[in-house]
Amino acid sequence: MVVSTLSDFRRLHVRDAVQGMVPQTLLQVLSEYLRSQGVQPQSVLPQDALRPSQQSGIRPNLENFGRFPAEVFCQALFSSAERLQDPLLGLHLGQSIRPDHLGALGYALLACENLGAVLLCIQRYHRLLHDINPVEFRLEGDSVVLQWGV
Repeated sequence: MVVSTLSDFRRLHVRDAVQGMVPQTLLQVLSEYLRSQGVQPQSVLPQDALRPSQQSGIRPNLENFGRFPAEVFCQALFSSAERLQDPLLGLHLGQSIRPDHLGALGYALLACENLGAVLLCIQRYHRLLHDINPVEFRLEGDSVVLQWGV
């Protein structure tokens, strides 16, 4: 069990606004996760963030492959973390992501033979998912360093 304090959530709001866009499917992931935790997505997420199929819990379809402002998505994540009292929401949400949530990139990753191929694929095609932070990886000694953004 994670015990959270007010300071766990306050630190989330001390940051610069996020520029760029994220795919609508990331809102679908968050909506599904909230529902799995017993929270109606409409009670946390902005109404214009939810497409009709996300409000009803229907699986993603072509209407969910649009883009949405990244800052609105970040605010939705913060609101969800606070509502769920889960400062580790990012990790928990990440565990629920399936290849279809990532669109073409998700299926390309499934076709990779090994971790190195996955990393090259992500580095090359991450913009299919979002245009917020570039992703890079490099070898340092016997370690792999993953870096998003600056």
